Amino acid sequence: MRWFVPALRCLLTTLPISAFPFYGAEVARVEAAGIKSTGLEIAASGNACVESYDFSKGQPLPAFTGHASSVGPMALADVDGDGDLDLFIGGQVIPGQYPLPADSLLFRQANGQWVLDEETTRLLRGVGLVNGAVWSDLDGDGFPELVLACEWGPIRVFQNQAGRLREVTGEVGLAGHTGRWTGVTTGDLDEDGRLDLIAGNWGINSHDQASPEQPLHLYFGDLAGSGNVDILEAEFDPVRGQYAPRHLRETLQAALPFLAERFPTHRAWSRATIVEVAGERRNFLRQLSVTTLASTVFFNRQGRFEARPLPVEAQLAPVFGVSVADLVVTQNATPTKLYRNVGARPGLRVRLQGPPSNPDGVGAVLRLRCGDRWGPARELHAGSGYWSQDSVTAVLGIRAAPRAVQVRWPGGKISEQPVGENTAEITVRYRAER
Repeated sequence: MRWFVPALRCLLTTLPISAFPFYGAEVARVEAAGIKSTGLEIAASGNACVESYDFSKGQPLPAFTGHASSVGPMALADVDGDGDLDLFIGGQVIPGQYPLPADSLLFRQANGQWVLDEETTRLLRGVGLVNGAVWSDLDGDGFPELVLACEWGPIRVFQNQAGRLREVTGEVGLAGHTGRWTGVTTGDLDEDGRLDLIAGNWGINSHDQASPEQPLHLYFGDLAGSGNVDILEAEFDPVRGQYAPRHLRETLQAALPFLAERFPTHRAWSRATIVEVAGERRNFLRQLSVTTLASTVFFNRQGRFEARPLPVEAQLAPVFGVSVADLVVTQNATPTKLYRNVGARPGLRVRLQGPPSNPDGVGAVLRLRCGDRWGPARELHAGSGYWSQDSVTAVLGIRAAPRAVQVRWPGGKISEQPVGENTAEITVRYRAER
């Protein structure tokens, strides 16, 4: 088993592994020729962005090359259907240069080694401020798509074409839904067999408001001529129909001293627009926009996604965790909310035994047939939500006498196993082609 944990955020103690307070651990058993040790992956300083902590040796060893972006979410999947798990490493921010877009990386397993996928990494260069990531088979072809929750950007989707990624964010209707997205996962909420997106956002219970008609804007650039990235938060002034700086003059002039001379009185500052504040350096400014702050479900409509906000209870604070369990939502400084499926009864526990290099069947999609009806699809994720981790045991809802479990394994192979009426738990084993 290997654990993947972002930068310098874990404390190794004598407590059991389950008690470690890791912030964003991604866990999966990763076994291949030359990669067989049980360990913990932690982010590192220096040239390595992630180190492998091997419990059998009791020491960290560099595992992945570094890059300029701070490590954010990580997610594992069998990207190319070869039976090995590959690792996405999300770039959350470039230190000291927020909100410039960060780079992300993809490492594949090859001949028992982790190898940087240079083609995909070029595609992910400057992909954004990635707060959440999940691999999910959105089109049902056996190859998982990469879905990224980007702050000051959209939910980005990269279609997997037999191991090669291509961005389709605009094609699936997500480009216009820019937000301060915090995390993303998938689940079949409407039981049509297609996996829907559930994305956490900043919420609507704050002074920030955003809509397609009046987006929330963030301006940034080198306003002081110091070589640093300066930020101007803006709000829409309905009287003048223009965007104005949000913060007090005293707050901003600490970083931009010229504002005191340009706007000597509070009255002058109250009438200032963003263009006037930037003055002759306005050409150095770049702009990011947010059209929604609502945590949202995007229903999968076969090649397009239909957006619907989550209930108001999920909008009262930023959502930093989403789990389709029934549906669990966690928020900063507020209680975790569980939306229970009131029509449910105790489900069937399903454990997978995958191929040797993916023994837990990460990326498999399960469905349970009760009577003549197939239930919702359930996918096993190693990394989803807001730096979260799924259980390797899936619980499938039972509405009538269960008949069979269907598993679509990574790569597209489908198997089906009968289920007895009073069965509470089963194990489904991967059968290799002969």
